[in-house]
Amino acid sequence: MLSLSSFIDKIYLLVRDISDAFEHLWALFYVKIYLLIILLTNILNWSLVYWVVGKISNSYDDIIILHYNVDFGVSLIKKVGWFYVIPLLGSIISIINFLLLIFVYNHKDRKFIAHLLFSTTILVNIFLLFGIIAIFLVNYF
Repeated sequence: MLSLSSFIDKIYLLVRDISDAFEHLWALFYVKIYLLIILLTNILNWSLVYWVVGKISNSYDDIIILHYNVDFGVSLIKKVGWFYVIPLLGSIISIINFLLLIFVYNHKDRKFIAHLLFSTTILVNIFLLFGIIAIFLVNYF
């Protein structure tokens, strides 16, 4: 049976290991560059969505076209608030990939895994940026 003190001890060790891995990762130059690029793309996604919502709608209750199919036309119409799900998804993916990297930090191929996770995060954020631009074009023009 797991006692309270051993549970707290395991939590403390986990937090310590995570903070040690974060410090070691932060010391690497390429991690700082990747995180800067990820942060900039996330900020660009959030600011572009904020700008598009201000450009398209006058109130929060307005509707927006979120998906347009060339064959069938409009296939998804929601309120403007749903447009904020796109950059939120990019932020969640960024956080999850960074946490995955922290948890596999002791793996022997951690440099390859870091490049893979960070480049995937950047690509996802860029594709989400293209999606935001496409939604703006469908709604504004």
